[in-house]
Amino acid sequence: MKPFLPLLLLLSACSTTVENSAVAPAPRRAPIAFDGTLLPAFHVKSLSAAKAWYAEVLGCEVAYELAEMGWCEVTTPTTGALLGLSENPETKASGDAFLGFGVADMAEARKHLVAKKVTLDGDVIEIPNVVKLLYFQDPDGNKLMFYQPIPAPK
Repeated sequence: MKPFLPLLLLLSACSTTVENSAVAPAPRRAPIAFDGTLLPAFHVKSLSAAKAWYAEVLGCEVAYELAEMGWCEVTTPTTGALLGLSENPETKASGDAFLGFGVADMAEARKHLVAKKVTLDGDVIEIPNVVKLLYFQDPDGNKLMFYQPIPAPK
């Protein structure tokens, strides 16, 4: 079983659906001033191969690159969220962490990954009236996930 419990709890707590996703939650008081951006990062064996894969499969574009340090940041489908790619030829993905992207149509998202010959970690998992989940990997074994919230019946 995939580690989807934290996501399930988050989705349940936020009650995020396609209909209300444009509504911003009330700001929480944080101990420091965050700027509203997010930069998770993955180690990759080849920076050039990773940039090409993320561009082809997810439509990411390089936003910043420091080639001499083996580092770049690519855009994501989410405003304010970039993905850092750090080159390390000896890297082995831990499999513990993953990056999730919300999608509007899970069947179309899955079809896209299959067409791109992306390694899927099983099939779509559906938690009725809550969410659909699909786990997959980049070529370096880093875990990613698509999720589609399912609106509760009215």
